[in-house]
Amino acid sequence: MSVILLTCAVILLIMCSAFIIFQFFSFRDTTKNNVSTLGAIIASNSSAALAFDNTQDAAEILSALESDNHIAAACLYDKNGDLFAKYPENLPDSSFPNKPQNRSYEFQNNYLIGFEPVIERGEQLGTLYIKSDMEVMYTQLKRILLISSFLLIGSLIIALLLSNFLQKIISRPILALEQTAKIVSDQQTYSVRAIKMGSDELGALTDAFNQMLTQIEKQNLEIKQ
Repeated sequence: MSVILLTCAVILLIMCSAFIIFQFFSFRDTTKNNVSTLGAIIASNSSAALAFDNTQDAAEILSALESDNHIAAACLYDKNGDLFAKYPENLPDSSFPNKPQNRSYEFQNNYLIGFEPVIERGEQLGTLYIKSDMEVMYTQLKRILLISSFLLIGSLIIALLLSNFLQKIISRPILALEQTAKIVSDQQTYSVRAIKMGSDELGALTDAFNQMLTQIEKQNLEIKQ
């Protein structure tokens, strides 16, 4: 039973761990795709504001990010790399990078940081900076971890019940063989035979044990004669 439960537990832990790791990287990719798509849309809509040096329009475009609760911060840099507009407006300028970077989306300190160039007719007018938290991913992972824990416990309970049932099937012929061996040992009676309960390895063991008793009984009769 211990061997069966240990085997089941190890296999289930490996499967659950592999599934959680797969979901982790899958959520990361999904988040990166969503944020990069959002960044491309905002950058495209900001080209006119940067081209005409209209900070008010740029701020209004960035304020559309309010619809996404997971966008922690965003800003626009002009073509000189200076801060042009920011979201939320109450954030200090020090909360944003000093200079924009090339187009990239990277995970840093539980956030997804992205830089998206604002390009119009082949000319880069500026750069969009966008910062998204990973709350959705961690919430999903916690939910999956909770479900996996319940499945693991439930599977081990089922394995325990099945192993208990199988243990009785396996142990019955072993206990019968042990009882026969005890009678032979205590009473020195070699005429008893163990009951064969199957044609498997335990049945073969029972046959070998009975043949041994037959030989011992025959030898004892020869000695007495």
